Amino acid sequence: MFIEMRDVEYVYGYKTPFEKKALSGVNLTISKGEFIGIIGKTGSGKSTLVQLMNGLLIPQRGDVIVDGINTKEKKKVKEIRKRVGLVFQYPEYQLFEETVYRDIAFGPKNLGFSDEEIEKRVKEVCELLEIPRAILEKSPFELSGGQKRRVAIAGIMAMDPECLILDEPTAGLDMRGRKRIFNIIERLHREVKKTIILISHNLEDVASMCERVIVLNSGKIYFDGSKHEIFENIQLLEKSGLIAPDILYLQHRLKMRGFKIERFEYRIENVADMIVKNIAGSITKEGGKE
Repeated sequence: MFIEMRDVEYVYGYKTPFEKKALSGVNLTISKGEFIGIIGKTGSGKSTLVQLMNGLLIPQRGDVIVDGINTKEKKKVKEIRKRVGLVFQYPEYQLFEETVYRDIAFGPKNLGFSDEEIEKRVKEVCELLEIPRAILEKSPFELSGGQKRRVAIAGIMAMDPECLILDEPTAGLDMRGRKRIFNIIERLHREVKKTIILISHNLEDVASMCERVIVLNSGKIYFDGSKHEIFENIQLLEKSGLIAPDILYLQHRLKMRGFKIERFEYRIENVADMIVKNIAGSITKEGGKE
């Protein structure tokens, strides 16, 4: 087990008149190599949950164990951050160095790596995240929105975490930038074998990429299972206050009208293929009857 949460509770403003419970009774296990989507209404506790996973927040009750290390062990925070990298929503707001190179190198340098190792890691992540070497000496503030986002992710990846957590990684990007970021995330999981945890309000993105889905509702885990279980049960999604992607509503309606759907598809191109095959099959049958 890579990450384990045992009866975790987190309260903002703990022991003050402004207490607000964000999470309670959370029990969760995550294994290496998983691709997990975390969804839920605004205020359901998603960001709090992932900040507990890399020791940014410490639970008032319960325990969070990362690769055998309890996040309450203050002396081992660096070890936890080496294992679990967290990319915040709008991570480009965290860029602050004079050059792109120095921004990407900041994390490894802070962890005590040698200059040679840092240079090697910067080169590797730039290739992986399609960051041109020509921009390494530029100010990060001169870059486009998509480039800034990739540089911010590169800064986390340069520390080579086993697990990469991304909180709304494509927020504010145009369609081209979104597609590029998601292609990179899928490659990190498929080729580099990283454990990926993705928070997104866009359920279509979660449905198309993730294998396991965790639904949070009012600070508790409402559902935890395969994406097929949750996305093929629209009523279950709606009970948690979420609206299923249009692509799933479409397939439910088609199934009610007699389309043969063995398993729901989550990518538009696959749904289009399925519709064409159903129509072609229907035409063939009608032709045979004649």
